[in-house]
Amino acid sequence: MTFRNFLLFLVVATATVVTATTPDFPRDAAGQERLWNETIQAILEFKKEFDAHPELYQAEDGDALLTVPEIIARYGYPWEAHNVTTEDGYILQLHRIPYGLGCGEGAGKRVAYLQHGLMGDSSNWIITGNKSRGLAFELVDACYDVWMGNYRGNTYSRLHTDPNKADFYDFSWHEMGMYDIPASIDYILTATSAPSLYYVGHSMGCTAFFVAMSERPEYNAKVKLMSALAPATFMPNTKSLVVRLLLGLMPIFDRPPYMLVLPIEWTERLAAALCKTGSPTQPLCAMILFLIGGDNAPQLDLVSLPAILGHSPAGSSSKTFLHYGQSILSGEFRKYDYGAEKNPEHYDGALTPPAYDLKKITTKIAIYYGPNDFLADRVDVIRSVREFGNGTVVNLREIEDPLFNHLDFVWAKDQHKLVNEVVMDFMEEFTNPTPTTTAPSGGITLGGGGVAMWVVVLLVTGFWGMKSSI
Repeated sequence: MTFRNFLLFLVVATATVVTATTPDFPRDAAGQERLWNETIQAILEFKKEFDAHPELYQAEDGDALLTVPEIIARYGYPWEAHNVTTEDGYILQLHRIPYGLGCGEGAGKRVAYLQHGLMGDSSNWIITGNKSRGLAFELVDACYDVWMGNYRGNTYSRLHTDPNKADFYDFSWHEMGMYDIPASIDYILTATSAPSLYYVGHSMGCTAFFVAMSERPEYNAKVKLMSALAPATFMPNTKSLVVRLLLGLMPIFDRPPYMLVLPIEWTERLAAALCKTGSPTQPLCAMILFLIGGDNAPQLDLVSLPAILGHSPAGSSSKTFLHYGQSILSGEFRKYDYGAEKNPEHYDGALTPPAYDLKKITTKIAIYYGPNDFLADRVDVIRSVREFGNGTVVNLREIEDPLFNHLDFVWAKDQHKLVNEVVMDFMEEFTNPTPTTTAPSGGITLGGGGVAMWVVVLLVTGFWGMKSSI
């Protein structure tokens, strides 16, 4: 295929899937699978030509090929990088923005710790730059001292105290909760001399946090408020096509040695070229994101796609994906299932893995979810509210955009208004309550749904209560 004919092919292929960026995005599984297959075929053809003529595809200038510290500096903020060693020897890198442009140096700032989701890294909180204002920049400008974590196995956290550790990728979000989050919290509190911190997690940033606080309850006292963005806990209602396809591959990969999945080194230059403005394949990039997390074309800034996909996917272990797959198939939030033969070795003779006891969590939690989230479905999110102890969830809010999806929490055009402002306002209300904004003792402050949301919560929790009593 000549280069000219190849470009014509891309235009035709893109035309067949351009509905991904229109309100006609297919809602049925068969339609989404058809578009997914066409998208993958077009990308594979592009990859062949890309490998044969890399000089023809140059990434746009901007944040796509910069590191997180370089991006922070580009927008005029100070930055620091800190290496943290976990109890089991993994070396993680924390990125810190100690103060903002409108709030200078000085001790005594409130401390915020932001933790990314699956396949993400610390760039998730800043990659939208000065356009839609990443949450990290907004927090530091509001006088927070901001720290951004990086889970083991991603772009910034692939070192270990034992350089010859053969089973480096033998971990899932269980180990991230048991070791990564506690080590990061301890390091941040020691460095800042703060008695506690504010935690914001997106997706797996919530999953591992709930593991940490339920399995190591002494850490609850170190977190003043946890803001959960699209929390992934119970997941039986996940409707992402990509996830459904991956579930079929679980038997193939559910055995040691576990491996690194989709490091950015595999996709960085290809994504930067494939998704840049003017590329006929740019709609294909949007298609992939929509098929994973839900479609919301009005909130996806196509100009930012090279920067976004120049940092994500940032890599994780195959075991982490498998653990999520088990959660989807079982409908429960529990430890890794090694099978009936091996579970007794890991779980004191038990044939099935134990569930995490969310009632051990005493940290106050504010939950935010999107109505069009393909991964953290609203029914599953609301179910999790019942699993926490009374008074633990102090805010439950649906984002006020009917198309708001899983990835919009970190990349949406209107993230300032729809997410950042809402989250930060409640953090302020929680810290400095007034009689007009304080929820009743043990109650939940509801937004974006009011009385109707109370009805949904009561119906869902009542349904699960009847299920558990049958």
